[in-house]
Amino acid sequence: MKVFRIVGFGVAALIFTGGLSLAPVARAADDPKAANIDFVRVQGKAQLYVLHDAHDTTAPAQIVRQLQYICDSIKERVCPVFLWKEREYVAKSWPMTDREGDAVFISYIRNLNTGHESATVSYDNGKREEDLVFPKSVP
Repeated sequence: MKVFRIVGFGVAALIFTGGLSLAPVARAADDPKAANIDFVRVQGKAQLYVLHDAHDTTAPAQIVRQLQYICDSIKERVCPVFLWKEREYVAKSWPMTDREGDAVFISYIRNLNTGHESATVSYDNGKREEDLVFPKSVP
């Protein structure tokens, strides 16, 4: 059965095709913690985190679900989160240095004012980036 969630003008409706049961819409808070990440600090509005183990093999899309949960818990309308693999590269101040920016492993932003939500994972010290596909948490 396929379930689609449509939200507009403050009205939510569920449209489904086939079957008699209705599957719940997944929320980030319903997922178990995927990776062991450590909070570093808030810099401006951005939440800064680092993987507890730089060699963690958790899939980036699973980590993004965890970042969504973090944004749910802080209850901010705009929630940028940056995650590094190694603590030594975490931004010390804004703007980030090139070295710090290149070392960002996952950047995630959610803006409830505009409905924008995106995540990018960087590999090879910023030489290769990939936009992640993940279940959205923005209504």
